[in-house]
Amino acid sequence: MAIKSLFQNISKKTWVGAAAALTLLSAQASPVSLSYNGQGLPGSWAHGAQASGTGSFTTVSGNYFGNLALSDLASFDFTLKFVFDGDTETFHYGLAELKKFSASIDAQGFQSLTLQTTFQPGGPNWAQALGVDGLGPNLAYSYNFDIPGDLSTGQITARLEPAATVPEPAALALTLGALGLAAWAGRQQRGQKSA
Repeated sequence: MAIKSLFQNISKKTWVGAAAALTLLSAQASPVSLSYNGQGLPGSWAHGAQASGTGSFTTVSGNYFGNLALSDLASFDFTLKFVFDGDTETFHYGLAELKKFSASIDAQGFQSLTLQTTFQPGGPNWAQALGVDGLGPNLAYSYNFDIPGDLSTGQITARLEPAATVPEPAALALTLGALGLAAWAGRQQRGQKSA
């Protein structure tokens, strides 16, 4: 009875406001997208190789501005496709394979990005790791631990995606629960007025 009385004393506007706030909190910024294009340069072991990759990362806090470190990441996923001498291999790097990471982001976008992954096993085209020393040309590369030089050299781009429009499932459940309580409280208030 005390709970019913509490809900009846809270205005419908309060419940609607709470539901709206939960919805806004649930619509966190979406991840950062990453893309890489590289090639085996003349004089390298993989001269003529083609490499491309895409990935993304998210932060624990949902904040993507300022200086970010490896400890700030909630997720990291990157897939590298490497084509050489008629063979195509795909390497996957997750958060567990990320050894080093730092980035600086301001209102104009990414100002810096560095990262290094562990080596992922390969077949005919050798195990490879991904390294990024910056955002400019030839500052991103894939390499092997016992082959001199880079197997592919190129550039990585990093972009903040537009804000997510679909709330996370847990936040959506909270929002729906708050809306349900608001509807229930509104029915209770209408029922009292008509009695």
